[in-house]
Amino acid sequence: MNVQSLIAQALQVDQPDTYTKGERIQQLWAGYGEIRRYHRVDDARRDLPASLIAKSVKIPGGAEHVPNHPRGWNTRTSHTRKLRSYQIEKQFYNTALRNESFRTAECFGSFHSGDAEFLILLEDLDLAGFHQRRSQPDDDEFRACISWLAHFHAQHLHRPLSQLWERGTYWHLATRRDEWAQMPDSPLKQNAQAWDEMLQSSTHQTTVHGDAKVANFCFSNDHSAQVAAVDFQYVGTGCGVQDLAYFFGSCRSSDECLRYEDEWIDEYFRLFRSACMARGIATETIIACETEWRSLYSIACADFERFLAGWCPDHAKRTEHTQKHVNAAIAKTETD
Repeated sequence: MNVQSLIAQALQVDQPDTYTKGERIQQLWAGYGEIRRYHRVDDARRDLPASLIAKSVKIPGGAEHVPNHPRGWNTRTSHTRKLRSYQIEKQFYNTALRNESFRTAECFGSFHSGDAEFLILLEDLDLAGFHQRRSQPDDDEFRACISWLAHFHAQHLHRPLSQLWERGTYWHLATRRDEWAQMPDSPLKQNAQAWDEMLQSSTHQTTVHGDAKVANFCFSNDHSAQVAAVDFQYVGTGCGVQDLAYFFGSCRSSDECLRYEDEWIDEYFRLFRSACMARGIATETIIACETEWRSLYSIACADFERFLAGWCPDHAKRTEHTQKHVNAAIAKTETD
């Protein structure tokens, strides 16, 4: 694909060289492509963004070629899931409404050529003031991410976005059977199907980000508690606590989670209740949703732990904190 020509097409300008290739921001997982910034050439064209972001996917050898996986999962299932994830992300940006309570990038256009080339043209969030990245956000930034998730989930409660993953999150069991098969026999493996069914059969469903780690949030420089989210390859239907549990583990230690997790969960539901009420959702419905999702929190944690146990058994995210929730999930399953 000629990215400059497609940028011109998306922005409805005549000159295909209005933007020039800039720095590569990152390579996509397993060499599936890249994310690159493009800069406007003519400073006089203030009606056009000074820069924008191109997420380009191109599979060497075509869609039938399975690239080498960094952790050795060079399977057709893994490859098909990855290709589908880019189609899902295109669909998300084509259908999602912008909302300042859960800021995402504006999409200028998306294109594809067959099943092996995709291009998504996005707003450069750096220009919008979200030019900071964090691995260890401070307390205000951490809570801003919780707020983003609470508002995103409240907006889509009982009306998840359509034509995305039927089940959101990149680790859900239906697409991770290879990893499950590699697990040694244990209560973690034995209960995997039951936990997956508990999450799927939840009465209260929403749209989940599906990969809500701290690396997928962009922060403002003035600590104004404003964040924007990126990377919607695994967005789909689910329970809000799936995103929440995954986010906590992405940027807080096991000890911190053991000590403060209840406080963070309370903060999430305080914001979630407020956002739901602003939508006009009935109080009894909000209470029922919170009660159900709180009861599923340990299930959500154990569900992700199941994925790690098969995918990368010695992963650093397998901690005392996650084992606590696995034990709680096992006890709940046996009781139920």
